[in-house]
Amino acid sequence: MTTFRDIPFGQPVPNSPHAVLCSLPRLADVIGYEERRPEVVAAMKVGYPRFLINPLVAQAQKVAARELKLVGREVRLVQTKRLAAGMAQFIGKAAAEPTSWRGVWAVDFPNIQQAIARAKAFHQHVGAAISSRQAEDILLATGDLTTRFAETPFAGDPIAKIQTNLAEAYGVANPASILLTGSGMTAFFEVFQAVSEVQVHRSQRRRWLQIGWQYVDTTEVLKKFLGPNEQFHFWPDAHDLAGLKKFFEQYGAELAGVVAEFPTNPLLQAVDLSALHALCRKHGAVLLVDPTLASPRVVDVLQHSDVVFNSLTKYAGNQGDFMGGAVVFNPASKWTAELRGIVAGNLAPHYERDLRRLATQIDGYAPLVEKATANATRLAQYLEKHPGVKSVHWTGSALAKENFSQQARKPGLNASVFSFVPRGDLARFYDRIQVVKGPSFGVNFTLICPFMYLAHYDLVSTPEGREQLAGLGLDPALIRVSVGPEPYAQIEAAFAAALK
Repeated sequence: MTTFRDIPFGQPVPNSPHAVLCSLPRLADVIGYEERRPEVVAAMKVGYPRFLINPLVAQAQKVAARELKLVGREVRLVQTKRLAAGMAQFIGKAAAEPTSWRGVWAVDFPNIQQAIARAKAFHQHVGAAISSRQAEDILLATGDLTTRFAETPFAGDPIAKIQTNLAEAYGVANPASILLTGSGMTAFFEVFQAVSEVQVHRSQRRRWLQIGWQYVDTTEVLKKFLGPNEQFHFWPDAHDLAGLKKFFEQYGAELAGVVAEFPTNPLLQAVDLSALHALCRKHGAVLLVDPTLASPRVVDVLQHSDVVFNSLTKYAGNQGDFMGGAVVFNPASKWTAELRGIVAGNLAPHYERDLRRLATQIDGYAPLVEKATANATRLAQYLEKHPGVKSVHWTGSALAKENFSQQARKPGLNASVFSFVPRGDLARFYDRIQVVKGPSFGVNFTLICPFMYLAHYDLVSTPEGREQLAGLGLDPALIRVSVGPEPYAQIEAAFAAALK
């Protein structure tokens, strides 16, 4: 794929029915998608699978409704009975009991807006839907599809291949200890549920703490899946260690778990992870850490956490056509034996074809990170000095550098993802730049997105929301950049031309 060009709106990137993103080359396209304008959504051949149901999955759901004779009912196909039951409960009384169908589980409910919205929210937050490859195979079996999309085959043991590569990335001795599942959000959801079982239901600890502004669905899980007597706390400034210590002194005995991204998405804040872990150990809270934005190959967070959860869609699955997640437990943590047993028993397994797809590309993980991190450091430094740029948020900034470097695997190493705010009209810059534009990151090409518009359009589109974002240091015009491995001069030239 030629990276530095204007890719037509709605085109899958890469050109595969299993792509996890499509081109959104104009800000108007992004707004049209967020507002669900019919002509815009209809033109999108694929989307990020937790937000926009893949066409193969949508077709399989229609076939399920037909074969199960669910006339006038909506159907969602879910990986496991446990997750299907969770979706049905989340939808409410309108949902029927899940039904086993062709190796997956069908959740059906009436075609009414409230039930559809609840199902969509569960799908988005938890990542429980079947994969497009599994849907493709179901459609082949039912005769509703005649050919399978051709992909590079992998002949060996895909799980061993993946776990061996990830063990090197995480720095763990036993590859088999790494748990794999269908998405990063499913990984987090099941870890969250396990900690709740141990801490909330058994020890009556009813508070959860989120460190810094994090990816939207992590926050949504913490808000929407708490019990009636549980409480969510948000600590906006991950660099405010003194304030965190006071919070722990006040609430530490009631804390069930603490959730931290290292670094945060999209402001690239880096908490003092060693100090945070010490506070959690002192007060009996479980520390859950997500290193996805930088990748475990850039930061070593396992030693200063109890559980690490990670999206493998990024970096490991670096060609943009795979969804997956992983869970790794700190062998030195007192929580590991109990929590791992619960998570391993509940985690939805990967579909084998998806594992084989990841196995074909995971050898590109380390080379991608090496090239992309070097490029990102140069580009962030360039943009910091550019008169057309208002601000840059990156792991080499004055605020984040000290804490980030403590966990970096090599001196001077930075995340290959960063954010910046261009001066002037956002649409002018975004529409002009000749790089791939869409959600996700950690792919083998440079990719940008207007992050606040895609993740928080409800806030960007209202005066009250913009005021809230301003109070948190979040500019609606913030652009998240996932720097690729292309020759650096070409990357800089694309940004320079758009910033003129």
